Amino acid sequence: MELLTKQLTQGQALADEQVGGAVEGLISGELHAETKADFLTALAVKGETVGEIAAFARELRSRAIEPPIDSQTRAREILDVCGTGGDRLNTFNISTTVAIVAASISTKVSAACQPAKPVSVLIFQGTDDPLVPFAGGVLGHNGERGLVLSHELAVRRWATLDHCAATPSTQHLAETVRDGTSIDLQAYSDCAGGSEVRGYTVQKGGHTWPGGLQYVPEIVVGKTTRNLDASEVLWDFFSHHTR
Repeated sequence: MELLTKQLTQGQALADEQVGGAVEGLISGELHAETKADFLTALAVKGETVGEIAAFARELRSRAIEPPIDSQTRAREILDVCGTGGDRLNTFNISTTVAIVAASISTKVSAACQPAKPVSVLIFQGTDDPLVPFAGGVLGHNGERGLVLSHELAVRRWATLDHCAATPSTQHLAETVRDGTSIDLQAYSDCAGGSEVRGYTVQKGGHTWPGGLQYVPEIVVGKTTRNLDASEVLWDFFSHHTR
């Protein structure tokens, strides 16, 4: 995996057989999480080619496990990725079950997503994220990966979908560690169905999990803040919001 990561950092695309080896390593329990993170980060920074995406899709599909669904159910439509839930097809509506967002959302998903019921949302994003622009815009070197909303617009979009009060509360969290980062919280708590939308802005933070590992050097993904433990915040948030 290290050789493949080095190849990616040099801007060289992966051949089909190399993608097969990469998938085998990613799904195995033998490689350290940091090694897998290094590979995936290098791939994202280089920018995936059409050939690489197709190869990954083939490899993952070849390893897919068919769920035990009866033939009658399987014959009809059973999955709605992000819809209104009002199609009366009794589909499984993913948009009503998603309760966590850890980055900005694409403009296409934002326009199409209409949850059937209010859903609580928690968003963390760093202002210095080199992969997903905090201010919104294009993804990838030439915008080939589409457009994303800014952090502020993503939070506001979820607040609108949850019919929250127009004005959120804001708070600058106390700094517990002087690591050059700080945390600002924007919260919409007066929302339909008891839902809540929170957006955590990590000032000077990168494409990292707050309080988590600095899984690759800062020069690649930016800084990991120590002024917030996102895992603890997440657990507390969803302990109070079951949807």
